[in-house]
Amino acid sequence: MNLRFRSHSIACLVVLSLGGCASGKVAGDDAGGDGAVDAGPIGCTTAAECDDLVACTADSCDSATGTCASMPDDGQCEVSEMCDAERGCILRPPCEADSDCDDGVFCNGTETCDPATGCHAGEAPLCDDALGCTTDSCDPDAADGAGACVHAPDDTLCSNGVVCDGEETCAPDNELHDPNGCLAGTAPDCDDGISCTVDECSETAGGCESVPDATSCSDGVFCNGEEVCDPASGADDTGCAAGAAPDCDDGFACTTDSCDTSSDACLASPVDSSCDDGLVCSGTERCDPSTSTLATGCVSGTSIDCSDGLACTTDRCDEPGGMCTSLGSDADGDGFEAIGCGSGDDCDDLAGAVHPGASEVCDGIDNDCSGGADDGAGMQCRLGSAPTSCTTSCGTTGSQGCTSSCTRTPCVAATETCNGCDDDGDGIADDGLGCRLGTTNSCVTSCGTPGSQSCAADCSGFSACRAASETCNDCDDNGNGMVDEGFTCRRGTSRSCTTACGTTGSQVCALDCGGYGACVATEVCNGCDDDADGVADDGFACRQGQTVSCTTACGTAGTQQCNASCSGFASCSASMESCGNGCDDNGNGMVDEGCGPPNDRCTSPYPLVGASGTRTDTFTGANASVTDCANGAEIWYSFTISSRQIVYFDTFGSTFDTKISLRNGCSAASLQCEDDDCATTQEQLVRLLDPGTYYVAVHAFSAATTTGTVSLRWQRVRAGNGTHTRITGNGTYSGTTAGTGIVASSCAGGSGPENGHFFTLCPATSRTVTANTCTGTSFDSVLSIWRDGDVQVACNDDSCGLQSSTSGAVAGPGVFLIQVDGYSAAATGAYSLAVSGL
Repeated sequence: MNLRFRSHSIACLVVLSLGGCASGKVAGDDAGGDGAVDAGPIGCTTAAECDDLVACTADSCDSATGTCASMPDDGQCEVSEMCDAERGCILRPPCEADSDCDDGVFCNGTETCDPATGCHAGEAPLCDDALGCTTDSCDPDAADGAGACVHAPDDTLCSNGVVCDGEETCAPDNELHDPNGCLAGTAPDCDDGISCTVDECSETAGGCESVPDATSCSDGVFCNGEEVCDPASGADDTGCAAGAAPDCDDGFACTTDSCDTSSDACLASPVDSSCDDGLVCSGTERCDPSTSTLATGCVSGTSIDCSDGLACTTDRCDEPGGMCTSLGSDADGDGFEAIGCGSGDDCDDLAGAVHPGASEVCDGIDNDCSGGADDGAGMQCRLGSAPTSCTTSCGTTGSQGCTSSCTRTPCVAATETCNGCDDDGDGIADDGLGCRLGTTNSCVTSCGTPGSQSCAADCSGFSACRAASETCNDCDDNGNGMVDEGFTCRRGTSRSCTTACGTTGSQVCALDCGGYGACVATEVCNGCDDDADGVADDGFACRQGQTVSCTTACGTAGTQQCNASCSGFASCSASMESCGNGCDDNGNGMVDEGCGPPNDRCTSPYPLVGASGTRTDTFTGANASVTDCANGAEIWYSFTISSRQIVYFDTFGSTFDTKISLRNGCSAASLQCEDDDCATTQEQLVRLLDPGTYYVAVHAFSAATTTGTVSLRWQRVRAGNGTHTRITGNGTYSGTTAGTGIVASSCAGGSGPENGHFFTLCPATSRTVTANTCTGTSFDSVLSIWRDGDVQVACNDDSCGLQSSTSGAVAGPGVFLIQVDGYSAAATGAYSLAVSGL
């Protein structure tokens, strides 16, 4: 610009000398040197005459009117500059309007413009919906690309880890949700439709399980076997299947075996005829397994004695009639009388071919009664005579016998000698000994596995049979003194273990020696299947925890439960009273209790749903069931919380003298009992509680109290993991947010860990409460005051440095929370809270 200015000055001097640039003005600029040619009869004729000495303006001359014009042209400047009509190229300002800074992204917040310092980033929108079960985020693509906060339900954030109360869900749009947005689940229906199974939901099993119980299947008949509960094979929806009939076979062929239904036992009836051998002469056989030595169970008969007492007669019993006969002195009819009968010389009166003068035959008999057998021509020996000594071909001492033709046999030893030779001439060496010298053979070991053995040096037998390798069979196959070595365990051995029921048991090595089997124990009364036979507490009178239907002493339907020792069932009681029968149906010592309002008993409480509300009920007909808070009648309410909360109740709208108690179970003692608060006969009860189900009882002050209408008001305040202590007056209270977690953000972006203190106010009481963390607080804090659980009354950030001070007007009755937040997740630690105005 300086160069252009200097060239313009030179030009101006030239024009001056010609009378055109007097007083430094452009020709025709009579109005004071503003750079524009004034209208008039004499003006500019060319653009050069209109130069305003500003390099970035475009100068022009309207020759028709003689008027100059200069228009700023930003294109003549650098990108970071703009053209000013008087000052030339100057730096552009950072921005001129908020619209210059808008990046069009909703989730970044609204950007703003400060012309002096430029664009400033916006503050991201606070998308927290204060519900613990939603994932809150800002989605730049939502709302057709315009961007919006989204709150995605996440059912997993509602889960209480308990399978048997159903699956909790995140339902922000359901008015019955709890402060975290969660809805309780519905307990699963475990009924499998099979009557012989015990159906229940088990946390251990992770859901429903059906345990077979054959008790209901038995028909009491021994002879058709023991019925079983087998839903897979049962014939109908009872699930029962027939048992196997008992095996009554006693193993004796002479008995008739049967099952006797009258005595429920096996019977074996002896049948003598099954032992008869068909012979009269042998006597009568009978069936007597108790004395028999035979597998059949039969006992032999006594043979018929046919002796006639005469030495010269031959006596015998003849079949089939069993007749006795006695033959005379020439019994064989060969014409010769027997020796001993007079002058008889027949040496065998029962053989017709034997008598004096008969031909000798090689048969070992004295055929001719000569006094010597087999002494005929060519006969060397008597048939059947004793062998004579000789030497065998093996060199051992042997003997020769007599052949069937009464000639000598080859010389053979009577017994084999261990020499690998055939001493006894039977064609086999060393037979009769344990083995043949030098031989080996295949064998079966004592374990029943294939092996081999060698003949011993004395042929006493083969060595022990040994397998080449070990087999899983609880036996020493290879004979090395160890059993089943090389496997994980020894087959059939057992070791101590702990069953799935927690009892001490044992487990046996598997058939393949690959490891131990299931751990089983002797059944004990614990509601569990210790012996792994599929039935819990079998062998006992009942299963621990088992419930059966029954009829109470009042004549009403009830149940009775197996006692702790499984020795039997407890007394029968109904689940509730039957009104008007003047009898104690449920066995609790009271008659017709619970016959008043629907919520007269803890087991049928009225559920209190929502973060706050008021419930009005009548006491007409209410009965007393607990006495640990009051001895008058009471009615019941229940509520369930899935996160830590401060709960508040009052009865200020009630029409009679009341008391109120809180407990965590119908059979549990009261956790808190309140009476006569705020100078009235009504009560306030407030308490910090962990997640769970609780029961509230509103009592008449005493049995003599005249009852009326109850008005029960409740509030629930989120609490997180902080200590959340109660304060009852002004003062300074210390605490910490370290490790307390984050439940919900407060105002001013307070999104760090939090803690708090709560207080109550009586009816018709108003206060302006002031709280601050200005002194003694170690982190950047945010402070807020809440009423009705989720209504923020006041909030402040950084009123005293990084600390906060706030105040708000509150009115009773009710519970109120002063919450100390960290500004960010990293802002946490000890704090000091000063409270005034209470």
